Amino acid sequence: MMPRSQRLKPVAEVAQRAEEAQMKRVVAARQRLADGQHKLTQLTEYREEYRQGLDRQRGGVINLTQLQTARHFLQRLDDAIRQQQAEIVRLEQNVHVCMTGWQDARRQQQSLDGLIDRYRDEERLQRDRKQQARDDDMAGQRWLRQQVQRQARDDTTAAHDTHATDAAAGAGT
Repeated sequence: MMPRSQRLKPVAEVAQRAEEAQMKRVVAARQRLADGQHKLTQLTEYREEYRQGLDRQRGGVINLTQLQTARHFLQRLDDAIRQQQAEIVRLEQNVHVCMTGWQDARRQQQSLDGLIDRYRDEERLQRDRKQQARDDDMAGQRWLRQQVQRQARDDTTAAHDTHATDAAAGAGT
């Protein structure tokens, strides 16, 4: 029968892959957030450059149509900036959700690893106890053999002594 630690190994591998997949989602979400922040920076900088260019043009002659077009364009840039800011909020929330998913997967994977370690420790302790019982049994058998051999020697010596005593007593009669 396969030990519990080995039976859980495939489950732990699935948990490991799930954690890795969640981490990839976190990395991708963070990259999308960084890209979104970069786009916002570009929009804001472009808007500021355009406004400065418009201010420089105001020093010269500008007709009403050009001014209206410029203001309309600035309004569109402001709208794009607001949309990008809203997108960044959404992307930040997505990063948070992904991080929470990764943390949950990480905890599950660590929990399984801990359980497997505990099972391995229990299995090792059980093997050690069995080995100790075998060693104790072998030591007991060795001790018993030694006792039997000692008793046999003692019996042989006693029989020899009795035989020698009987022979000496029979010779003396």
